[in-house]
Amino acid sequence: MSCSIVGIIPPASRCAQLGDGIMQALELQEVEVGVESLILLVVLIVVFIFISRFSFAPKVKCTRCDGTGQVNEKWPDPSEPGGWHRVEGQCPKCKGKGKI
Repeated sequence: MSCSIVGIIPPASRCAQLGDGIMQALELQEVEVGVESLILLVVLIVVFIFISRFSFAPKVKCTRCDGTGQVNEKWPDPSEPGGWHRVEGQCPKCKGKGKI
């Protein structure tokens, strides 16, 4: 039941009783947390982070190595000895993972 002016107006004592009930319902109570609960919380957080790294992250194939993790590139560069810049081995963009 609400205390509103629209419709039938309840007596002031009824509004005061409703207000006291609401205040009692909103009072905070102390909650005791055991060590086991804290350990469980930490374990759940670690498991969530571990699983999310493998399944929730979007996996986009590296465009530089086409997902292989290895590159063998050369392109003209007059400042390099021989006139060519070479990149061979592990892909510098994805660090050899093949995914970004």
